Amino acid sequence: GGSLLMADSVAPEDDAITEWMNDIELRRDFSHVENRQISAIARMLAERGFTVVENDYPRIYLRFNEWTARTKVSPADTESLRKDFLEAPAATREAFQVAPVHNDIAFSWPCWVFRAVKG
Repeated sequence: GGSLLMADSVAPEDDAITEWMNDIELRRDFSHVENRQISAIARMLAERGFTVVENDYPRIYLRFNEWTARTKVSPADTESLRKDFLEAPAATREAFQVAPVHNDIAFSWPCWVFRAVKG
């Protein structure tokens, strides 16, 4: 057997919110591939013979201005992303704890930290 330890942002189980999150991430970072739902990750692990034995669900707290500056998003794209955060559906804003703060936006991504064993 083996052991796998992982910590990463994950997508909510709502497909529309997952699609919004991945669209936002890809527009901010062209190297982004996909934030997956925990159910999809758990299924992939089980298909490969892993069993999750420990896990936690922290959040990754971010500020929009710093988050977009890290990947050098253009001013036009930054404003488009800002608008999408502020005008996202209520369920999406709630899922990501979106809150305007002065000239910035506080938000968070859900995270899954787990240890899985094989065998």
